[in-house]
Amino acid sequence: MRVAQKTVMRISTVNDDKEWYGKSYRFPYLVVLISIPKELWQTIETIQERLRRIDDRQLYHHPSYLHVTIQQIGWLGEDIREENLSKIRDKIEQVASNTGPFFLSLRGLRLFPDVI
Repeated sequence: MRVAQKTVMRISTVNDDKEWYGKSYRFPYLVVLISIPKELWQTIETIQERLRRIDDRQLYHHPSYLHVTIQQIGWLGEDIREENLSKIRDKIEQVASNTGPFFLSLRGLRLFPDVI
């Protein structure tokens, strides 16, 4: 499935696995990502429902939470100094503003231990 998506890059936090959970409450993890377009949410929910029938023990996030990670930056306060955030944001916005729409084809599914 191909969907034209206007490139939107932003600084956001993400908890990728259980060992990060406790740490992420103290230090946000910075990552550049592309959100999944609303046009795909119904398709994703249909796939999730099929998977839920196979294994309902899994946690299925709302499609608005799903994303494609472009670049992991690091932990604020450990890898990144807070005073550098505006420089990082400016650089990301510069790259995003010079990036036109593009097509992205996805295959497969990355799973965390208890989240689909």
